[in-house]
Amino acid sequence: MSDDADNEYKRAHRELHDAMNALREIQGNPPVPYRESNTSLIHEPPFCSFCGKGANSVRKLIAGPNAFICDECVALAAEIMADD
Repeated sequence: MSDDADNEYKRAHRELHDAMNALREIQGNPPVPYRESNTSLIHEPPFCSFCGKGANSVRKLIAGPNAFICDECVALAAEIMADD
């Protein structure tokens, strides 16, 4: 991954994480700590890069370029996008 693509990916990751925490706050849920994505590592066993839940704790875990997102965070992101 080029440096520009890596930086864009990390920016988008942080932006989605912040949006997820804003929605969690509205719902009265505590924020999830941010973990900077590391595009050079894949963790075993895989876990969601946004909420930290493991593959055994979610219905589906979607792999991206060296990161994962669970079905719950995808649904949350879709809800955030629908509110705009």
